[in-house]
Amino acid sequence: MTRCDHRTTELLARTVFTSDRRPVGSVVSALVDAGGTPRYIEVRRDRFERQVKPIPVQGIEVDDQGVVLPHLARTVEGAPAIPASDAVTYDVEVGVCRHFDIPVPEWVDDRDAWRAWRGVKSAGDMGLHLRSARAESGMLTEAGEVAEQRGTRLRRIR
Repeated sequence: MTRCDHRTTELLARTVFTSDRRPVGSVVSALVDAGGTPRYIEVRRDRFERQVKPIPVQGIEVDDQGVVLPHLARTVEGAPAIPASDAVTYDVEVGVCRHFDIPVPEWVDDRDAWRAWRGVKSAGDMGLHLRSARAESGMLTEAGEVAEQRGTRLRRIR
């Protein structure tokens, strides 16, 4: 994945435009990796909408008016949407990458499974507190624990 040259604070609360300059919403949060690099922005059409669309940061530009995406309106409108309170799982990430025709990030169990579990447990920012507690208490089988935690390696910044 290409690194984003923009700081997270530059992206938040900005109006989002498509490449054909149509407004499609505003940035409500950014999804960052373990190094703090933004990987996706989450766009919501209006403040009453309960779902967000994760949009990859590759190719975005920030100008005086807002964030300009390198995608047409029809591509953004057809992007997968998730409830704003849900964690962005690896499956969601794969779906977003496929929709926008960008390389799917590789999941490396040795790196990502540990990071996902520990990051959620310590930061509590991905909405998986209950799953972590269930895993610690032995309520999940080993296979179920991995399946439920896989892909929560991204942290949401609001």
